Amino acid sequence: MHKRAFSLVELVMVLLITGILSIAIINDIASSLASTNLEVAKWKLITDIHYAQNLAVTQQLNHGVIFDPGASTYSVYSQNTTNIVQDPLTNSPFTVDFATDTSFQGVTFTSPTFGNRLEFNNLGEPSDGITPLASSGTITLNRGVGSVIITITRNTGKVQ
Repeated sequence: MHKRAFSLVELVMVLLITGILSIAIINDIASSLASTNLEVAKWKLITDIHYAQNLAVTQQLNHGVIFDPGASTYSVYSQNTTNIVQDPLTNSPFTVDFATDTSFQGVTFTSPTFGNRLEFNNLGEPSDGITPLASSGTITLNRGVGSVIITITRNTGKVQ
């Protein structure tokens, strides 16, 4: 009667293949996580821009979003950029910080094409805080090699 067993070479080969597959799976998960963080940041920013526009229309006062690309932050304000509104979920100043919030880890944005200020009047029309947008504006969010572009349509303020 012969005993069946694995040789040392077979065992090393199985461990080597398992290690290679593990590295491939971990890289795939990391890539997927980066893409997810970028999408979460995109939808958060779109929602917050809509919120500022809705506040402008419902309260009949100018509201907007002020961007600080260097710090990767933006804030929702009422009437002027120093009057930051309260976040209805946290009851604290409505400032989003991509650098410290783990949901957006690694996400940054470039300066918007309309300047660092997007303001809506009582009709929901977008401006740069001084003049109506002459053309549609964009904000680019980046994470690693991935990026997404958010567009704000002139006249209507539609965000996509």
